[in-house]
Amino acid sequence: MTPEEPIRAEDVRRAAELVKEHPQREPLSALAFELLSRQAEGRTLFAGKEHVDSLAQSHGVGRDDAEVERTLKALTAAAAGDENLVPRILDCARAYCTLYEIRHAMEEVFGAYKEPVFF
Repeated sequence: MTPEEPIRAEDVRRAAELVKEHPQREPLSALAFELLSRQAEGRTLFAGKEHVDSLAQSHGVGRDDAEVERTLKALTAAAAGDENLVPRILDCARAYCTLYEIRHAMEEVFGAYKEPVFF
């Protein structure tokens, strides 16, 4: 979501359904409302990790580091085998793993893509 890209009704409906199923739905609902309100006002949503952490903490949303570690290890193990990775990635997202952490867990098995350089 960017200021140039308005929020679509389908995105809001999908987000609302996901929040309804989440165990921390009440604080997530308040956090989502605040973020959407800020975007509607044209305000900057994020100014860095510290801002995001303090905003999440003020709404009582947090993550369990042991659960993060467990889901990332399960993702790496699944990537090393022939298991479907989507359920493991969703587990990581539910544990509040960052995209970097998820990418890094898979990169340990698959390696990093290096775009070929042509001159």
